[in-house]
Amino acid sequence: MQNDSIAEIPAAIQRVYEAGDDRLRAVAISPAEGRCLQRIVGVQGVHTTLEIGCAYGLSSMFICDSLARKGGHCLHTIIDPYQSSVFASHGLKNLQAAGLRCFELVEEPSELALPRLLKSGARFDAALVDGYHTFDQTILDLYYVTKLLRVGGYLALDDCNLPAVNRAARYLLTYPCYRVVASTPHGSTPRAVFTGAKWVIATLLKPLTWILGKLSYEFFDGSLIDARILRVADTARMLVLQKVSEDERWAWWFEYL
Repeated sequence: MQNDSIAEIPAAIQRVYEAGDDRLRAVAISPAEGRCLQRIVGVQGVHTTLEIGCAYGLSSMFICDSLARKGGHCLHTIIDPYQSSVFASHGLKNLQAAGLRCFELVEEPSELALPRLLKSGARFDAALVDGYHTFDQTILDLYYVTKLLRVGGYLALDDCNLPAVNRAARYLLTYPCYRVVASTPHGSTPRAVFTGAKWVIATLLKPLTWILGKLSYEFFDGSLIDARILRVADTARMLVLQKVSEDERWAWWFEYL
């Protein structure tokens, strides 16, 4: 990490970045993403937060630091089945070393923990999805988090630059219950050119869906021919959405994309 990129973040988090090895740098969020999380959690009315994936705890530290500054009763729920086994509890130790206590750790897979939270009646003001980066796992996490978020709450999806997560992000962006509020950038100049070409192709293909009607779904994924969705999903590393209504899609909602 460049020193100037971490100059504005809390000292305890800076120390974790500076002491980190290649393994930490491979999985850690960037300072820009961390500051994005801090801004979201810092919004008035955000007191209960949820995170899927902790690893070395940097995202958890950013979130808990923002909650701690608010005072009062705030709680961050972390789901990470690999915290002890794979990461040797480094995330937990980093949180404790920073004096951050407003969290609870759930060490079980999200596909078990999230339904249990939903059944218990839990609701959250903000959530970060940064778990196992397969398409099906990401979609499963997004499905339950959408139900667990209160209306007005925020959903952050990290690593949208990865192919499987990018596909999940494009699908999520078709949900009528969300609006985009922030993102952190990803990509080089060649990547930007490639993304621009995809927008052009999407724009050219869109009129075909008007001609083909429902038959167009035999050929196209609705999110792949929407230049607006591609513009957001393909230029973001972390994507932040706000839930503006309950998810009340009906069985044939996709026909109206």
